[in-house]
Amino acid sequence: MLPSLRQRLIIGLAVAIGAASWLLVAAALRAADGSTGLSIATASVGPAAAALIMLVAAVPAVIGGLIVAGTGNPLSGVFAVAAALCVVAIWGGSIDEWIIRDGASAPGIYGWLIVEVGVWEAALVVVLILMKTVPEHLRRPLTALISDDHLNADVAPRRITVKSAAAAAICASIGTVLSIFLLRSTESGQVIWALILAFLIGGLAAHLIVPEGDCWAILLSPGLVAVVAYTWVLLSFDDKTPFLAAWYGVGRTATAVPGPALALPIHYASAALIGCTLGVGWAQGLNAARMRVVEA
Repeated sequence: MLPSLRQRLIIGLAVAIGAASWLLVAAALRAADGSTGLSIATASVGPAAAALIMLVAAVPAVIGGLIVAGTGNPLSGVFAVAAALCVVAIWGGSIDEWIIRDGASAPGIYGWLIVEVGVWEAALVVVLILMKTVPEHLRRPLTALISDDHLNADVAPRRITVKSAAAAAICASIGTVLSIFLLRSTESGQVIWALILAFLIGGLAAHLIVPEGDCWAILLSPGLVAVVAYTWVLLSFDDKTPFLAAWYGVGRTATAVPGPALALPIHYASAALIGCTLGVGWAQGLNAARMRVVEA
């Protein structure tokens, strides 16, 4: 189910404002030499300062997302925040120069990426909690902007259930397999679109197969895929020499490093999350249509 035109305009405005805010400080995530590959772990200002700067700059993006959630589906609010971050991820470029710059410490640098995934996942949990609590207070002053076609999904994290875990596992499994086949290059655009498509299909399948599963579990599943991919690299290469040989020796069309490991944490926090929100939203529309047919 597509949101109304009015809701789409609100989403577009929220994405534009959020992206502009993050782009103002995005240079802080780059390494001192200005090479591509945005990462809190190797930011020129240091990891702690980079995380704090991005947190402060995220305020306009999150406020925009909350307004979107308050006038429509909370999933649309999460989408708006992720899409704003995706603009920054595209601007930051691919993982290539990040690997070249820190190749001497490879594959150990992937350990820092695992920590960074945890930071992004924690930030997502906070956003999901806000998407549950704040929009309820925004609906009265924003009554004129509220769309009639929103589904009002609950995205707030709560106690994990078997069905929620199953939904997350389905999304993560499909996202991983599709990423391996689709993500065949480190080129930034290819990484972004591959992750969006992989997790759109994963989120769609997960919510159709287990509609009773909580949405929040599916939205957190890209982080699980990232951690598994980065851990695989750490366990598969015990030294920089075989790692760099695998990275450079085969070529970008069929690299020996698996596709999911060619994306940085910011790619999972933006593009993969976009895919999940689109897939779950699509599944919600299909499930709602199916229920109407059954009731008729």
